[in-house]
Amino acid sequence: MAISAKRRIVLAAIAATSLLVAALLGYDIARRASSPATQIADPMAATGSISPDSSANSLALSVFQQPRPVPEIRFQDDQGHELALTDFRGRVVLLNVWATWCVPCRQEMPTLDRLQARLGGKDFLVMALSIDRKGIEAMRDFYGEVGVENLAIYVDPSGKGSQALSIPGVPTTLLIDQEGREVARKMGAAEWDGPETVSLIERTMRGQSASNAGGPTAPDPNDPKLAARGKVVYAEHCASCHGANLEGQSNWRKRLPNGRLPAPPHDATGHTWHHSDTQLFDMVKNGTAAMLPGYETDMPAYKDALSDADIWAVLSFIESTWPPDIRQRQQRMNQESH
Repeated sequence: MAISAKRRIVLAAIAATSLLVAALLGYDIARRASSPATQIADPMAATGSISPDSSANSLALSVFQQPRPVPEIRFQDDQGHELALTDFRGRVVLLNVWATWCVPCRQEMPTLDRLQARLGGKDFLVMALSIDRKGIEAMRDFYGEVGVENLAIYVDPSGKGSQALSIPGVPTTLLIDQEGREVARKMGAAEWDGPETVSLIERTMRGQSASNAGGPTAPDPNDPKLAARGKVVYAEHCASCHGANLEGQSNWRKRLPNGRLPAPPHDATGHTWHHSDTQLFDMVKNGTAAMLPGYETDMPAYKDALSDADIWAVLSFIESTWPPDIRQRQQRMNQESH
């Protein structure tokens, strides 16, 4: 009896540990044991996605060179209405398959909520599709616990949708274009409202190839669309210090009491054009101190706030305001820096 009791205790401890590990990893390991045919190879290896050194790959997404078809799946909304994925054709959809018991899902859900608040509308939707069998109220409680305010409730308690999509565990997220094709996939949690992810989604919304999500790799002041985009980003992130008209702060050559210089102008009167494009990009992305160790400035590094494409767009806007002679002088600096 004593040996049998000890054995039961050991077996119970092993089972509890296994459940804990599964929850922490966010994978429903045994959930589809009865349907082994749904297991698939890694999407990047199976579909010929972009090379590892691609900038889009830094999003930790498997971005496909060619969009692939998405099978029809059915699910319910919070009113119990039957829906199909095709009902959302014409919008870009970020389909996130999740569960209330999934720890990584809980961690990433606020970023999905912020993404929906930022981009959601007639052209884009974050669809958080739960595979829970606990009912709609469990999802409402979960949303309340993590502070979700912008995401609608969608549920597939049968799990047939995740089987059809060949999803081995949660969270798994698919980026689906307006034609209902999968253009990217991510297995595991992510910061979905980060600048690189937003840039990828915006490109997909514009009908541009997601596999070229890195966008421009140099400023082009002669590209009106790129300069217009840069003007918007500049107004949001730069104008408060450098001026709405690139005029900079007053007395920008005179040091402040803290020993730092005010924000300089970016128009032709300043010294921005005294730097090559590569130097300007590095200063914006990594901060001036990255180029001049020990140099103190009030300007932050923007690597966590702006995508590379956004930085090149801002530089395109700034350079588009310079007269031809200044542009030519700055171009000579670009040539000398190579």
